[in-house]
Amino acid sequence: MREILFKAKGQTAGIWYHGLLTRLEKDICRIKGKYRGDWICDPETICQYTGKTDRNGRKIWENDICIINGYGINEEDGYFTVRWDDDDVMFVLSGNGLIVGFGYLRSCECEVVGNVFDNPGLLEGSER
Repeated sequence: MREILFKAKGQTAGIWYHGLLTRLEKDICRIKGKYRGDWICDPETICQYTGKTDRNGRKIWENDICIINGYGINEEDGYFTVRWDDDDVMFVLSGNGLIVGFGYLRSCECEVVGNVFDNPGLLEGSER
């Protein structure tokens, strides 16, 4: 069975909370953790777990920034952002005019290096 998880940044401390998205309102969302109560979070930072891990065993989340090595793509191609593609109904990695579907990647070919909320500077120029 696949694991359906979400994460979002807390509104006050800016800490990332992981768990189930239990409530979404106009200006807030709530994330319920496994062992504790729920946290009020910023809905602009909601990220869904993709079901995949990178080459270091880290979970890959929507809005993560990754480096890809495979399928003719390498570090010189820059950074890629994980996003949901409504047309293809799947998570994809997009960057530098390229789009790579998650179904084509193995975890050994992808490494998470940050996310768009905590590391927006990685995407400036988007080339290494």
